[in-house]
Amino acid sequence: MAKITDYQSLIDNVQDYLNRDDLASVVPTWMGIVETELSRRLRDRRMITRATATLNGQYIKPPSSMVALRNIQLNTDPPTALTQITPDVMDEKRASSNAFGRPAFYAHLGQQIEFYPTPDTDQTIEIAYFRTIPSLTSVNTTNWLIEYHPDAYLYGSLKQAGPYLGDQNVTTTFNTYFEQAIQQIIQHDIDARFSGRTPQTSITRIG
Repeated sequence: MAKITDYQSLIDNVQDYLNRDDLASVVPTWMGIVETELSRRLRDRRMITRATATLNGQYIKPPSSMVALRNIQLNTDPPTALTQITPDVMDEKRASSNAFGRPAFYAHLGQQIEFYPTPDTDQTIEIAYFRTIPSLTSVNTTNWLIEYHPDAYLYGSLKQAGPYLGDQNVTTTFNTYFEQAIQQIIQHDIDARFSGRTPQTSITRIG
């Protein structure tokens, strides 16, 4: 079996493991399910990215790829870190004084991020967040997950093959390997946080 390095080699390996050559059209669906599950479960440092936006009201919509919020700052000189509070505390603050001025607090409310006080002038904010794992496609053939943890992709995809093939043994066997791979990814990230360099993150513009 060839080394797993990209989209096509992953498809080839899944078919080889299952001793099938007619699954090329369905393996990408299994890969997508793996990406969705791992986006929910992992909070790896390589998922952290940043985006800037102009804040000119009480609310802003978070980036569409965000799965978890890390922190927000005002891009002042020097930058000003904002404090995250719960939606209940936010409601209490507004009930006591619906103030306007430079924001100091924010709360994540589903598909919105609320700020307090409401800005009275345009403010540039920078949001650090965990983003979804970039999907592998025939065009976007690699990502950090397949580069560093191809076994998670392989075992997760093979786990998804079980229901398709009507073979519970396939599901059970590769789910065990998949869960082991996930725990190893988590431990690898924990170890890396206390040694070596933090991955560089790019900054995009939203809004």
